[in-house]
Amino acid sequence: NAPGRLTPLVAPVMQAERYGDKPLYFSDVVVRADSPLTGWNDLAQTVFCYNDKGSHSGYNVVRHQLLGQKPGFFSRVVQSGSHVRSLQWILEGKADCAAIDSTVLEQALRSQPDWATQLRVITSLGPFPMPPLVASRRLGEGRHRVIQQALLQPDSALQHALAQAGMRRFAPVDLALYRPVLQLHTAALAANRKFV
Repeated sequence: NAPGRLTPLVAPVMQAERYGDKPLYFSDVVVRADSPLTGWNDLAQTVFCYNDKGSHSGYNVVRHQLLGQKPGFFSRVVQSGSHVRSLQWILEGKADCAAIDSTVLEQALRSQPDWATQLRVITSLGPFPMPPLVASRRLGEGRHRVIQQALLQPDSALQHALAQAGMRRFAPVDLALYRPVLQLHTAALAANRKFV
């Protein structure tokens, strides 16, 4: 399987203070700024929008959150295909809420500054370990170390690219960091929890 063929090398550390200079991200639950919704429990019987079923922040985290809720929490669930489209659907009134990768939300607000006054985060789930940059195990540990060091000690061009992407630096990571994510995903799968 793919996880057995890949080795995590580094993960991005974002610039915002909320990340505490660690390779973390959140799942931000977003609504329209003029929505009366103010917290998780207010989402009962709303229309929830998610990007795709393979998304940790947009789908699996919410499914796990529902383990503590009664069946039929949302009135309807719709798939948008991307985090940005989920945000657009909230603005257009096609959905009431969505769980958005916090780093994607930050980039979207940089690209669409007017969205900052049109959208509002009502709660954040997490934090979770940031998805890593990985390498094939076929490359061997020696090449892994070379690649890792190049990313951990970036030249000026890479430093500039990181800053443009809202990143502070890369941090070394290993598989152990991601075990809680796998456990969360496994628990949600085992419960076979439905959204509606």
